[in-house]
Amino acid sequence: MKQLFMILGLMAAICFVFIGCSDGGSGGGGGNNNAIVGTWEHTWQSGEERGLEILIFNSDKTGISNSYEDDILYNALEFTWSIENGIVSMLNEYGDYSHFTYNGGNTFIWQDAKFTRVN
Repeated sequence: MKQLFMILGLMAAICFVFIGCSDGGSGGGGGNNNAIVGTWEHTWQSGEERGLEILIFNSDKTGISNSYEDDILYNALEFTWSIENGIVSMLNEYGDYSHFTYNGGNTFIWQDAKFTRVN
């Protein structure tokens, strides 16, 4: 029984190593700095209120964050962005920094919200 747990533990450790060492593949943030370029969105619902957050990453390393509540734009922030080793850094017009990990694909998590690629 001890050997079974040791084998399972070793297999889990190997999986974590392969996942942790991934550079995001051919379309990932590690190798392709323009992989994040495009429009991304996150929708939410809280009681009767519903919201939409849209992030647009432009190829010239600029972007905009638009926040909507009940279909009304209530906040728009411009930002600049960079990506290195899968870490996206954003600096908004007020000097606030924000970071998240992007490993390629069509989703990422930013500020506890899951964003999905729109285009």
